[in-house]
Parts: sequence; C-alpha cells; structure tokens
Amino acid sequence: SLLQSQCCNILQGERLGMAAGVSAVIATLVVGFWKCMACFVVMLVCSLAAAMYGKRVIGGVIGDFLGATVCITELAIYAVLAIEWEDFRLKLFLSGYIATFHPLIMLSTMMIVFNMYSFWVKNQ
Repeated sequence: SLLQSQCCNILQGERLGMAAGVSAVIATLVVGFWKCMACFVVMLVCSLAAAMYGKRVIGGVIGDFLGATVCITELAIYAVLAIEWEDFRLKLFLSGYIATFHPLIMLSTMMIVFNMYSFWVKNQ
C-alpha cells in the first residue's frame, strides 16, 4: 500500500541509528552514564516482555497494546530516574532494606520465569 511504502522510505537504518545515537548522547549528558544505562535496561526488559506477551496472547501488536506498552515503559523509566542511587545503594546494603524488596523481587522473578517458559514451550 501507499502508506506502507512511505513508512519504509522514512524509517531507514541511517535515520533510526542517528535518532538513537543523538538520544543516547543527550540522555547521558543530562542524567549520567549509569542512570542512562539503567533506563536502557528497563526499556529493553519492558519491550521484550511486551513482545512476548503480545505474541502469546494477541498474536501480534495492535495500536492500543503499543500505546499501553509505551506508557508502562515511561512510568518504569521515570521510577528509575526518581531513585537517588547513592542513597538507595547505601541503605539497601548497609541497613538491611533488601528484606523490604524481597517479596517484589520474588514476584517479579516468578512472573519473568513463567513468561519465558510459556514463550519457550509455545515456540517448540
């Protein structure tokens, strides 16, 4: 179709690479390298989880699902940016705060393992 052919002309590798590179440089300059890397990991995890869920449950991606994925990923990145990392690490390891996060860590781990197993079984 006409729209699809226009998208293919607009979304070329050079443009995507340039946009990603400029975004990475700006983000690194604004928030620092490690927060930028933490945001990248969050984005990657959210994207992969959404891809696996979308493929398994609805068989692909639709506009509403993509919009919800963007919103959830943004909220997760805002949460990462809101953490005072130095204070957080100090409290986490010196004050025993790991016990506070243990249920959340276990629940998240179980959900990830279940989804990865379901994805693996479905693709066998």
